[in-house]
Parts: sequence; structure tokens; C-alpha cells
Amino acid sequence: MTIMTNKRIWFTGISVLLILLILHLLHLEHTEYIEKKFLDTYFRIRGSVQSSAPIIIIAIDDKSIFTYGPWPWPRQRMARLIERLSEAKSRVIAFDIIFPAIKEKTRRQGEGDRLLYKTAKDAGNVIFPVFFQLDSEKRERQSLIPPSVGSSSFLLFDDILQMKQLNLPKGYTLFPTDELIAAGGNGVGHVNTILDRDGPIRFEPLIIEYKDRYFPPLSIQTVRRYLDLSWGVVKVEGGKGIRMGEIEIPMDDRGFLLINYYGPYGSFPYLSYKDVMEDPHLQRKCEDKIVLVGVTAAGLHDQWKTPLDIHLPGVEKHANIISSILERRFLSRPLHMDWIEISLLVIFGVLFTGLFPHMTTRNYLLCGSLVFLMTIISSYLLFAYLHLWFKPLFLLLLMVFLQSVLLITRIATKPTLSREVPEPEIVLDTKFQKATVPAFSEVESMTGVHRIGRYIIHEEIGRGAMGIVYKALDPNINRTVVIKTIRFDQLCETDQRENLKKRFFAEAEAAGRLSHPHIVTIYDAGKESGHSYIVMEYIEGIDLTSYCRKENLMDIREVIRLIADVCDALDYAHTNRIIHRDIKPANIMIQKDRRVKVMDFGIAKLPSSHLTQTGTVIGTPSYMSPEQIHGEDLDGRSDMFSIGIVLYELLTGEKPFKGENVSTVTFQITEGEYTPPQEINPEIPAEYVNIMNKVLRKRREERYQTAGELAEDLRRVLMTSK
Repeated sequence: MTIMTNKRIWFTGISVLLILLILHLLHLEHTEYIEKKFLDTYFRIRGSVQSSAPIIIIAIDDKSIFTYGPWPWPRQRMARLIERLSEAKSRVIAFDIIFPAIKEKTRRQGEGDRLLYKTAKDAGNVIFPVFFQLDSEKRERQSLIPPSVGSSSFLLFDDILQMKQLNLPKGYTLFPTDELIAAGGNGVGHVNTILDRDGPIRFEPLIIEYKDRYFPPLSIQTVRRYLDLSWGVVKVEGGKGIRMGEIEIPMDDRGFLLINYYGPYGSFPYLSYKDVMEDPHLQRKCEDKIVLVGVTAAGLHDQWKTPLDIHLPGVEKHANIISSILERRFLSRPLHMDWIEISLLVIFGVLFTGLFPHMTTRNYLLCGSLVFLMTIISSYLLFAYLHLWFKPLFLLLLMVFLQSVLLITRIATKPTLSREVPEPEIVLDTKFQKATVPAFSEVESMTGVHRIGRYIIHEEIGRGAMGIVYKALDPNINRTVVIKTIRFDQLCETDQRENLKKRFFAEAEAAGRLSHPHIVTIYDAGKESGHSYIVMEYIEGIDLTSYCRKENLMDIREVIRLIADVCDALDYAHTNRIIHRDIKPANIMIQKDRRVKVMDFGIAKLPSSHLTQTGTVIGTPSYMSPEQIHGEDLDGRSDMFSIGIVLYELLTGEKPFKGENVSTVTFQITEGEYTPPQEINPEIPAEYVNIMNKVLRKRREERYQTAGELAEDLRRVLMTSK
């Protein structure tokens, strides 16, 4: 049954993984849409960032239209703008305004074109735009490429043949700036904008193919002129990017750059055309700057939706791209990113399928939720700090689908757990003529049923020489419990086992009657397939062992408070004639709300000390009282001595009685002296040292006679000390 269940789990997990891998490779429109929405969300979370690029936008805005009349203006007015910007020593002037050729020019219009040509020629730094019609259904291929456009195409390629293999946007009709005007400029660049299907502009086409020539955008031409680069140092590396001197601009196999927006409208400084023409201090604002000229007046300009705005002027889109290039702040998605995402899918798919049979439902969901959350956080951090676009969708879907399907599988197969555990086969050892019974773990591997008695096993949480500790479920009342199995064959000889078992169950029965807020409750005890077990309350917390190290000591007052609560528990148990006999840090738990619980009442009477007397590892004997070592009859004062050792260790990080082996330790307890605790930790108040000295007296008559007295003394000192 286990084999069949594991096969079903692996079949389910791998099927989910393969489906997601196929969907990832297909790049379906709907999944890409969701991935882009994640990207938009990351932009909004990150918010605006400051640009240090020397860019200023000259806006032909409502104020300018009101002052100088309706658009379009005479071209003489644009010529005067170039003159003003040249006087202000602007570094580059780039127009996001096409000045088309006029078929029937009047004398006045012709003069405007010639004046615009002359002022642009004199300035020597003006970039004009061109627009390509990309719709193949409206193709009107021109017979000739105007000289001004042809001289602005890319010249150098690492592999010109590879360019044909790229999925570049193709132009079918050319709408250039008037050739006379463009001839006065320092180059032209396209101003095409390609929208995603859901509306926003996320990508800029760095290359448009037209008549087997390859043309750059306005942003590339502007940067080239700003850096004073010739076309001889601009090189297209097919499928990778564009190299401009020392700058490498990344692009995908479509020739697209993922735009790294700096913010919404107004992220770059604007000047009104009217102010430019009237400002006597224009040079201070425009000197050595890249000046972008565009129309922003209501109803006239191109308004685009972006991840951060729904009405971004096209001229500011160019500003974002130019700034990214100059600052080398690119948002990229390398070609190998797909394979990284696929590798993570495979790793987590196999890992979470393999872990499923070995984890409880709660832990499995917790781990899956953690991976889900870390995927979102990691993809955002990659975006915000490394400027990488990692697509999280399929890893998130893996966590959701894999956990959902496998948990449904677990629920569907849950009835198999209700079967009774069959009697294990008894194997006869012919050499020694004795029968051996398989351990619980062997029974589980044979039957595929995880039960002890009526309790359903969730997971193993501990293992030792005495047996195995499990986290389990009591199905009768839907309660989580802890089950400790006891291996009597490891504790004593065969002739002593029956007597020891009787003592164990009698002690467990007595401990089960204890009901105290600081004592772990014992619910049940029994025998199963030749093994004995005890069922206890399940506690979420940690024991005091970790707080017995010098680097992790608790606050002194917190220690005193906890030990006083332990003494209350022991006083209650002693009143009911139950001695713990094995007080040590590992048997004292601290819950999440900092309440303390004493464990292992009912099994402490087992001779576990025998297990520590081989080798040099010091275990429980370090916490025994002198009378316990001598084998005398014990009472509650023995537990008091053990509490003193625990208190000493929690305050100093050291045991009071140390040695290289059990014999040395027991001698120190019965005859030796301990180092005064203040020599190890000078911060321990003298009042606490006096209490410790009293509780660690060799003669029990000289100690506190009850745990209640010790608790009362601890709280009294706690209240009076600072």
C-alpha cells in the first residue's frame, strides 16, 4: 500500500510539474498578461526614482497655444525655438514632432522650411523624428529611402545574417520629416510606439527593419549625439543588444528594450515654450542639456498608458529611455532567465513531491506558503535592486497546484488509515531460540499504516536509546498528542522486564492523575505489538537546554520566575506523593507565551541512568542528588537538589559538578565542591547565590524541605531585588 501510494504521489506531482513546464515554454498570451501585471505592481511598489540625466522637456502646452495661437504653428516659430536653445548652449535638441513635406507649398511655407533647415544646420545638434507604418495591411512601400533617413540607419552588426532570424518589427510605409528640414539636422530617429495587448507601453523597439535596413529610435540618436559618437562605434549585437561605445543596451529577440520608467508624468523637468521664449535666464536652465521638444497641450499630444501613469506624454517616454541609457539603469530580462525559472520549477517540483509523504499537512502547507511568499519577495528585490525581470507566476502556480492536488490525494486515501494494524510476523532466531518482534518503524514499513493503538502518527520528532518519540493525533477527539515508546529490552535484563513494566504503568497511572498548569498532562499508556508507550500533552515550545549556554543566557529575573513556577509544579506533585527523579533542562519546556511546563512525570522512575555509563558523554547523572546516587529512598528533596543544578546552569552557563566520565561527576556531586556562581557570572545577586547554596547542600536535611518553600523564597527575593 505504501509503494502504491508513493507511486500515486510521484505521478501526481510530476504531472503537475510537466503541465506547468509546457505552459511556461508556450508563452501563452494569458500567462504573459499576468506576468506583466506583476511587473506593473512592482513598479508601483517601488514608486518614483530620481534621474540625474541632464534632460529637460520643452512643452508646447495649453499656455503656449493660448499665447501663440492654434497648432500647428508656422515653422518659423520652431526655427526661433532652435535659435533660443542654441543661444542657451543646449547640448542636443531632439524633436518629438514630425514636420511632414507639404505637396503644394506657398511661398510663405517654403520660407519657413528653409529657415528651419538653416537654423538646425547652424545649431548642428538637432535630431528630427521619422515614423514607420507597421501595419502590413496598409503597406505602401516607398521606392526610395530619403537620404536623411538612409544616413541614420545602423551600419555595424556582429552578424548581419542573424538579423534576419530575429522577430524585428517591420515598417511598410515611411512618414519622414520633410527632406529639406531633415537635411539640416544631425540625424533622424523613429518615434514608433508599440502597445501591449492590455494597453500599457512596456517596451521600446530599438530596431525597426525597413527595406532591408535597420533604423534606431529617437532616443538612440539623441544619446549618440550627446556623447558625440560616430556610427562607427555603434554596433548591433543580434539578439543581445546595442553597444554604444562603453554602453551596452540590452534587448530581446524582437529588438525590444524593457522600459525602466522613473515615475509618472512630471518625473522630468518641464519648461513651457512660452517661458522659453521669454525667460532671460534660459541658459542657466538649458546649458549642456538634452532638450526634448514635444506637444503636451490637451487634445493634441500623444497620451500613453504606462505601469505608473495612464496619460504620459510621448516626449516624456523618450526622456525615460534616454535617462536609462545614460545612467545604464536598464530593466532587463536576460535570455537565460527562462532556463533559471524552468530549473527552479523542476527543483521545487521534485523537492515538494518527495517531501510530501514525510511531512504533516500543516508543515507541508507552511513550507509551501513560505516558498510562495519568498518567490514574490525575491522577484521584487531582483526588480528593484538588480533591475532584472524574474517571472514568478509559474513557481507560484506550482506551489498552489502541487499542494492542492497532493492534499486532495491525501484526503482521498485517508480511509486506509482506519484499518487495524495487523499482528507483525514473529521471526524465530534459530541460533538463540528466541522470538524477536519488529520495532514500530519496521511495522510501519511493512503495513503502510501509521498507527500506535488508536493514535495516528504524523511524524517522528525524537529518537533515543529508550525508544522513539512521535507527534500523533487522537482521532476520537481530534487532539494532537506526543507518544513516547519505551524499549524495556534496552533498560534491563529479561528477568527484570515484567517487574519494570508493572512499575512503569503504575507510575504512569499515578502521574496521569496530576492536573497542574505547569505539568505536561499524561493522557494514556498502553502496549502495542510488544512495545509500551505513553501518551502525553503536545506542547509547542523549546526546552531549557538552549538557555544553558553562556552565549544564550536568559535574563536573571526571567530565570527566577521560571524556576519558581517549576517549584510550584513539583510541590503539587510531591503533595500527591509523586517524585520526578529526573529534573533537568531537557525536561522543562517554555511555551510560546513564556509559560513553563515540566515533562516526563511517570517515566522518570525508569533506570535511564544505565544508558549513560558507557563512554564519556555525561547525561542525566549530572543532575542527580547525592542520595539518588547512593541508591537511598527518595523524596521531594531530591528533586530540589536537581532544581539547584538547573538554576546554577541557567545563571552561569556551566554545570556545577563536572567531570570526564560518570564516575567523576557522581563523586563531585557526593563529595566535591562547586565553583561559586558569582565567579562565573558576577551579575548574579547575592540573594540568589544564598538560595542556590542552600538548595545544593549535600545533606537533604539542610536543604529546603518542600518545593513550595523554595518557590516562596525565590519570589520574595524577586520582588525585593532590582
